[in-house]
Amino acid sequence: MSWQQIRDSKKKQLAEAIPADWRDPALKRRMLDAGYLSTRAYLDAVLPEAETQITRLGLAELARKVAAGELTAVGVDLAGKDSSIGYCALFGRPAAKNAVLADFLLAQGAVFYVKTTVPIAMMCTETESNLMGYTYNGVNVTMSSGGSSGGEGALIGAGGAVLGFGTDIGGSIRIPSAAQGLYALKPSTGRVSYMGVSNSYAWQELVPSAIGPMGTSLEDVHQVFRLIVEAGLWNTDPKVLAIPYRPFDGEVRFGFWTDDGVRTPQKAILRCLSAVEEKLHTAKYETKKINFHLQPKLLDTIGKVFGADAYQEIATTLAQTGEPDIDMVRDLVVKEGIDKPLDVTQWWQVSREVYECKQEFYAAWKNWGIDVLVCPIWWTAGCKPHTSSMPRYTAPFNIADCACVVVPVGSVDSARDGDADWDKMPVCVQIVARRSEEEKALYAAGIVDRLVNG
Repeated sequence: MSWQQIRDSKKKQLAEAIPADWRDPALKRRMLDAGYLSTRAYLDAVLPEAETQITRLGLAELARKVAAGELTAVGVDLAGKDSSIGYCALFGRPAAKNAVLADFLLAQGAVFYVKTTVPIAMMCTETESNLMGYTYNGVNVTMSSGGSSGGEGALIGAGGAVLGFGTDIGGSIRIPSAAQGLYALKPSTGRVSYMGVSNSYAWQELVPSAIGPMGTSLEDVHQVFRLIVEAGLWNTDPKVLAIPYRPFDGEVRFGFWTDDGVRTPQKAILRCLSAVEEKLHTAKYETKKINFHLQPKLLDTIGKVFGADAYQEIATTLAQTGEPDIDMVRDLVVKEGIDKPLDVTQWWQVSREVYECKQEFYAAWKNWGIDVLVCPIWWTAGCKPHTSSMPRYTAPFNIADCACVVVPVGSVDSARDGDADWDKMPVCVQIVARRSEEEKALYAAGIVDRLVNG
């Protein structure tokens, strides 16, 4: 089949999976005509109150009601479902078995009912593919959902889920979570099992992708992380570090990095960062400004990792069906100066650079004298469609393999911030800790969340 036929078959398959009386092709138009930009707000206005009450429940209360028989859930068997990672060529080629994490969550009573969209190869800060089209923002349909876990972010942001999982190799959990005002955890590699998860660049291990939870509350994100770690999945997945869950309750010194000098954040983001710092200072926490001079070097090096095969894997997969390239993906992955795949000797040199970057980063961190770093996730509060670029504020922490937690801390107020197109868009920050310090990052995020959100 041509890629167009595959696309049409996929859309027909998806439409037929939805009960006929639930389908409404004009729903988005009616939403806009009614003056709504937020899918969540519109659905809350048109759905029965009994249903919207369910979508407002947190993870623990929802699980309690299901366990007590007050609510019922109908899950979907993952077997036979595509794992296309945005490619037409992978349509109709489901994974042979569930990922280790999926089987564990199922055993804990998780209900899987939808797979969400990702961009081609899961390598873009927005979410678009020839197979599924463009995914817009769940809280403002004029904006991008972010990427690469943009479908998950949009679903949770719109109230269609209370918690889900994304993957992150350069910001792909944090960017869509920020775009929809969610909480999330991007763990270091080896804390959460990735075994059996469909992926591009699957065996690239210099800067591996990490998988982590995205949700509507920090409590939910923390709870599911603890549940996973306490399961001891290192007994099944040899890449999981045998690090037990370690509750943290100690001193936290906060550093603030607010501007990389190239993409200065919007006024609303700087205002919210300043407010967080002020609240921490008032609460007697130590805070200090950080000059992150290593960022350009880290970005250059991670670019070499992304571009090491000169786009060969993606181009070869696209060529199987003749589907067109997507510029946003190419722009992120192609590295200037790499016009053919690196040979082994060249790859070893990149490996050396990555290791040196890590050494310099952690030496700088020690000199900073902080426990966590608070900083932007993107330089705007969400981005407009097709304005994707290098994830300058997130990718450095992938090459350093840091633990990062996303916390919403406010929203754009165009009356005082300007940026009218972004009015009411959520503003989030990331709380960054060192490698394998997820518990500390979550604890520090809890401090910020309580001070800012009550």
